[in-house]
Amino acid sequence: MTREGTRKAALRAGFSPLAGYIFAKERTGERVAMTAPVIQQRDESIAMTVPVTQTQNENGAWTVRFIMPAGYRRDTLPAPANAEVQLRDLPPRHCAVVRFSGRATDELIETQELALREWLKARGLNAVAAPIYAYYNDPWTPGFLRRNEIMVDVALPTQENR
Repeated sequence: MTREGTRKAALRAGFSPLAGYIFAKERTGERVAMTAPVIQQRDESIAMTVPVTQTQNENGAWTVRFIMPAGYRRDTLPAPANAEVQLRDLPPRHCAVVRFSGRATDELIETQELALREWLKARGLNAVAAPIYAYYNDPWTPGFLRRNEIMVDVALPTQENR
């Protein structure tokens, strides 16, 4: 689900149609269990060839995703009624992740993302995609009990670079 706007506004706008899908509000069939996390990523692409170049979507769109329960495959999930809801398989990848609590404000996310990037740099690891923000709790969970993560796909060092 892709939405434009600020991180927070895009998350809110993307959440509702996805919730409608898993709770079978706009389609027939069974409900799908709500899983965590809900993930969000700015739409941009980074080439995984040399040289690495980065282009950002000029309208600042964000992608919001739900992760389906492990017992499902894409072909066993109910078909979405809303054309904006798309079922996709995500390829395996290697990520560096920082986990933190609190309300996921832009300031807190920026602080945690900077710390993660410094950690990567200190270990000679390179980010190869835009960060993914993961949220695990409902809006009523107190900040100190919330679980959030920032995930960054990383290129594994080659045998020559170790």
